[in-house]
Formats: sequence, C-alpha cells, structure tokens
Amino acid sequence: MIGKEALDSLHNIYLLDILKAENLRASSALVAYARFLNDEKLEYNLFPLYLKIFDSNNQFAIDALLNNYEPEKFLEIIIVPNSYVLENVFSLFTKFKSEGMYNKVQRVFCGFLHSVYHIVEEGVRFYLPTIADINNVGKHLVEDEDQEFPLNRVILDFLSCITDLDSFAHKDFQDRIEIARQASKIRSDYFDNRRKLIQSITEIVLEKDSDPNFGVTPDQMYLSE
Repeated sequence: MIGKEALDSLHNIYLLDILKAENLRASSALVAYARFLNDEKLEYNLFPLYLKIFDSNNQFAIDALLNNYEPEKFLEIIIVPNSYVLENVFSLFTKFKSEGMYNKVQRVFCGFLHSVYHIVEEGVRFYLPTIADINNVGKHLVEDEDQEFPLNRVILDFLSCITDLDSFAHKDFQDRIEIARQASKIRSDYFDNRRKLIQSITEIVLEKDSDPNFGVTPDQMYLSE
C-alpha cells in the first residue's frame, strides 16, 4: 500500500506539472482549474491559489480566472492588506523581465497597489516598498506607448502615490524620502521626451525578455466560452 508521504509526493509532482503547464495536457488542466476558481466566489483566503495562477504567466489560465472581472479591481477582496500579500506582488514584478509578464497580471497587481498606497502614509504601514521594488514595477512601463495605455496608466498611478511619501516623511526617515524621489524620477523620465528610463533604472533591471512565454495553448475545448 502506498503511504501518505508517497501520496503527498505524487500530489506535489502532478500539481507542479499542472502549474508549470509546459504541455497541452497540463495547460488544459490549469485552465480548467482557473475556470473552477472563477466560478467560485472571490475570497481573500484563496489569494495563494490566485497567486499560483498569476505566477504561471499562462495567459489562457489567467484569462479564465479573470473572466467577467476588471483586472484592476480583481483584488478588491483584500480589504486589509498585509506584508505577505504585498511582498508576493512585488516579487512577481521582480521575477519577470520587461515585456515578459502577461499584461493582465500587471494590471491586476498595479490596480491593487494603487488601492493600497493611494493614501500612502497608511499603505506603508502594511509594507514599505524598497527602491528595488519601485524599479521593478517601473521597468514594465512601455516607453513607446502614451500614458493612457492601460498598463502605463496603472503603473504611473501607483508611482504617483509613492511620490507623495516625500510629503509625509520626516527628515529622520531618509529611506522614505529616497523611495519617493526614485518614484518621481521614473515618472519624470517617462514623461520627458528628452529622457529615457535608463536614466533612472539600471540597464540590468530594464533588460527585456527576448523570448517571453505566455503559456502553451490548451485543448480547443478550453478556449470556448
């Protein structure tokens, strides 16, 4: 008889295969799973499951999860954010290179970040983003698109919130002042036609994904409504 540890190991192996979604079968299973979650009522306790799907970067599963939801408002279920949620959001911005992260995930996360930090002195009580966090969000700005481009709009709105930190930061909180100024520099470099993001964010951070992977196309039956 197979023991519990062996069963748990098999469970984890197959679950990881589904989340990686590297072939048609696994991608189809991931989309089916995302549809199941979409059919359920959105709940804060399910955030780790949503995060796994966002982390997969599989556009088909993500589209299924977000079906009938506006990306920027998807995480409104998180009424009181915490450091666990925010650290995971910023970590995914760091994980994916510029142009390598599915744009709907970026919109979900930036919409959430704006809701957390729109009153910045309250938002930083949950989590104070680092300069690296700010740079890794800013690197996803699309420089050849205008400010009304959906992704640019939500990133710029978030950065604008962070610039307000300068107004509330006491001189003894130099780190907050520097974070606010970095957000302001990124915005300025984006809006100034004479400047580029490379002037505020390092070349390494700005490196574009030369071969972005947005997931294996699932079985046709999972593409239908």
